[in-house]
Amino acid sequence: MLASQRFACSSQSKRGWFVSGRDTLDGKHQIAVFTSHGELVSSVLVAQRVHDQAIHPLNPELIVFFSRRPGTEAYVFDIREQSIVATFSAGEGRTFYGHGTFSAHGDYLYTCENDYTTGQGVIAVRDASTWEKLSEFPSFGIGTHQIALMPGGKQLVVANGGIATHPDMPRQKLNIDTMNPSLTYIEIESGSHIDSYLPSHHQMSIRHLDVAEDGTVGIAMQYQGSAHDIVPLLAFHRGQTQLQYAQASEETWRTMKQYTASIRLSLTQNLAALTSPRGNAITFWDLDTMTLVHREAMTDVAGLAYSKSDNQFTCSTGLGDIFVFAKGSHKKMEARYYNTTNTRWDNHMSYIYTE
Repeated sequence: MLASQRFACSSQSKRGWFVSGRDTLDGKHQIAVFTSHGELVSSVLVAQRVHDQAIHPLNPELIVFFSRRPGTEAYVFDIREQSIVATFSAGEGRTFYGHGTFSAHGDYLYTCENDYTTGQGVIAVRDASTWEKLSEFPSFGIGTHQIALMPGGKQLVVANGGIATHPDMPRQKLNIDTMNPSLTYIEIESGSHIDSYLPSHHQMSIRHLDVAEDGTVGIAMQYQGSAHDIVPLLAFHRGQTQLQYAQASEETWRTMKQYTASIRLSLTQNLAALTSPRGNAITFWDLDTMTLVHREAMTDVAGLAYSKSDNQFTCSTGLGDIFVFAKGSHKKMEARYYNTTNTRWDNHMSYIYTE
């Protein structure tokens, strides 16, 4: 069982860590670091609830945590110091969407932002040493939830969720009838639009994504239409003229309750892992056939990480659970299980390897 205390992390020269946001049961927001053996390394208080994190590509002990919508703060966390070394804000008229990514060499940080004065999504470009905003370009959509760097480092892929929001009405979706989600590619150097791909229904909000080494993009969606509708919540894109939808029974989609949280791709296992906290399950999908391989019941599962070096998926839940799957496995009965007391893990986590 994990304890709420801080451990030294300098005893080993090389080690893997997991990082995630969490809330305590009394409502405190924290950044947490833990090992694959369920040991809590540190837990640091922050003012705003954090969502996802961006890991510096050349200096992986430097991690930026982004506050959830309608949050305005981001926190730069140093895993060696086990402390926040900088904080920066989205700025006037902006909120974060909980996601961002570094450039290929870590010189710049790209952040997903909502310009709530216009309702449009924006990608801000920040100096990754001072965290000051240098420039920005449009996301070519609304509700710019997550971005990722494509292989080669010259393009961003953007999950434009299509949902308009405003911090004065933090949990209200303002344009459900007219929302227009898209998967969009942007050239970084010029900030120009390359192409956008629309889902088959305008209320299929493209929320999260992951990019494999070969450029395959996995897309996790949340449906905003009628509760009686059955729609696929997982799609892929490999340069085709339209999105490619995963194939599953209506019952599979129905049990997800129109909501997914995190997605991770593994070319080694040839799998996409997808969490559905409302559906209380994690599912695994074949990347070639785009069909369901395995489903594991897991209450309120959301956070998801993949360690390429260990060939392992790890997931977390809103009940404080952590499941570290065996190497090459996707079965809960073969996973190591830990529980973190007084914890609700947030929807995203990452694996990092430090030397």
